[in-house]
Amino acid sequence: MVQGLNEADFGGWEGLTFDEVLLKDKEKAQEYLRNPSGFRFPGGEGLLQLNERVLRAMDLILKKHLNPSNETVLVVSHGGSNRVILGKALNLSLEDQFRLRQDNGCINVVDFFEETTVVSLINYTPGVAILNPGKCVKSCEKCAKEKCYSF
Repeated sequence: MVQGLNEADFGGWEGLTFDEVLLKDKEKAQEYLRNPSGFRFPGGEGLLQLNERVLRAMDLILKKHLNPSNETVLVVSHGGSNRVILGKALNLSLEDQFRLRQDNGCINVVDFFEETTVVSLINYTPGVAILNPGKCVKSCEKCAKEKCYSF
């Protein structure tokens, strides 16, 4: 098991929808929207710290399994961490990484080679119908009525 692939530490925003964050601290929420990559969640970490932590963990995995054996490795992680891994594989900016959708239980397939990376599957959720895109994955009461995005 490799440490570092856990979800972002949202600090005081943990478990809140973005609407709840807006009510709780509108100024900080707007700061996050203006500069997500430079923002640090109150009492938590920032996307830059998440990115560095996840990439360190992936480097350990790749050093162990890429050469010379080219083993198949299963990485079980969280949405934010998955976005960092996919972002690295696709050469995306930090801001663009977080435009990738990652539903609960989704499968991504990424092949890492010495010289390149190939992404062949993103956000595959077998047997799960997307009935309400944008709906909160926590199924909170508010989500039954409208779109919601939770931290």
